[in-house]
Amino acid sequence: MMTNNDTAVMEPPTTEKRPAAQVIRKLPVPAPSPVLARPPTFLTIDEVAAVLRCSVRSVYRLVDAGRILPPTRFGGLLRWNAAAFDAWIAEGAPPPYRPKPGRR
Repeated sequence: MMTNNDTAVMEPPTTEKRPAAQVIRKLPVPAPSPVLARPPTFLTIDEVAAVLRCSVRSVYRLVDAGRILPPTRFGGLLRWNAAAFDAWIAEGAPPPYRPKPGRR
């Protein structure tokens, strides 16, 4: 037989509210990826023209002729990856691809 002192009393789990800052501090922080440590930088068409020492219109012509690295389009904007462009210049600015004869 159980007496009042011997009965097991189940207590509901505590649901204490902690500030969000305490919860966030306890989450593990992933190590930064060396690849994504620095976001890629992009060059504008004005910057590319300044590097090549030509006009903006000449850069458009070089893109159309396939004689310069193809740009990345962000909506209507043309941008060049700065690291890829620097590497292309260091290699002597070879044509990235040859357009077919008779085509622009």
